[in-house]
Amino acid sequence: MRHLLMIFLFLACVAQAHADEVRVADLAQLWEVGADEDGEVLFGVISGLAVDGEGNVYVLDRQLTEVSRFSPEGEYLGPVGREGEGPGEYRRIGDVFVSAPGEIGVVQRMPGRIVTLAADGTPGSEIHMPDAFDSAPAYFFGATMAGQDLVLSARQLRRESEGVSMTSSLVRIAPDGHEICRMTERTELRDMSTFIVEEQSNAPVIWDTDVAGSVYVSDTFDDWRINVFSAAGDLERTIQREYAHRQRSDEEMELNTPRMAIRRRGGGERREATGVPSPIDRDIQAMYCRPDGSLWVLGSGGTFDQPEGTIATFDVFDASGEFQHQVELRGEGSFVDDGLYIVGDRVFVARGLRAALRAERGDGDEDADAYAEPMSVACYELIRNP
Repeated sequence: MRHLLMIFLFLACVAQAHADEVRVADLAQLWEVGADEDGEVLFGVISGLAVDGEGNVYVLDRQLTEVSRFSPEGEYLGPVGREGEGPGEYRRIGDVFVSAPGEIGVVQRMPGRIVTLAADGTPGSEIHMPDAFDSAPAYFFGATMAGQDLVLSARQLRRESEGVSMTSSLVRIAPDGHEICRMTERTELRDMSTFIVEEQSNAPVIWDTDVAGSVYVSDTFDDWRINVFSAAGDLERTIQREYAHRQRSDEEMELNTPRMAIRRRGGGERREATGVPSPIDRDIQAMYCRPDGSLWVLGSGGTFDQPEGTIATFDVFDASGEFQHQVELRGEGSFVDDGLYIVGDRVFVARGLRAALRAERGDGDEDADAYAEPMSVACYELIRNP
């Protein structure tokens, strides 16, 4: 019995040492576009990036209402589609993805619709939407493919006697438009007489899909929890762990105060919302399903206060949801300041995203925003992938 106890303690120590391990993923820059103000590529606010099966990169700029196409080597190949209301055209865009047939899917935020295009910009095949989205005005925020199905983040507004009800959902949609399931659904009644917007209740859903078509979903702000849904829409498992919230400074709370405004019908008075920021950062900031079946999760602790040369530090889980180790992603950039996209063995950093967002909202230092560096996209190779 004593020998068995010693073996158990030894194995427990080995497991703990494994969990405490921090590995390093070094990045080698392959190319960068948009940094030269005199170049042919100029970005406003980048809000989406996708890579097709041939390695071509599609960068969506919501401020310029443009989707730019680049070769795997970073050569600018021109825009895909254009602004407008006709077939294959779009307005008020917010995300981009590659559809199951290999076409480019552009998410139009308002009114919500999906526009598909071939690489040469010609209109693509239709993506059907469930009838439920015809019952009330819909706003689409993001989409991606899960196998042959579409995963869509949407919000519908309905006028009520007490104000406006907003139903936010993450929906899995079959190719024929059949709604398979709603992985999240939250309805909030907003009293427009007070017009208070709380950061925690207004936070978007964070999700990603793996190679098997499962969907990983984080829909909480202050609870470290990820629900995993199967291709059939069933809740397969929940990944949880104890987590210490990161407290914000007063300055950080001010930067994260929700900004929202409405204008009365007929071009009337513009009214600003009263924003209520959270005193803590969101526990889960981002997550990425990797080709090897692992899940990389970026928590608030791995986002802020990182050493110079570290973009972010991820918690890595295996395919069963067991925590394995941490990975430091080392390169030029910071998740606090920049956008981050991880696709296969490529890492894309959208430099200057946070400053561009502040300038777009008009809630930053006017002098600083006026002379902010132009956005660029840098492509890295993940040369050491634990």
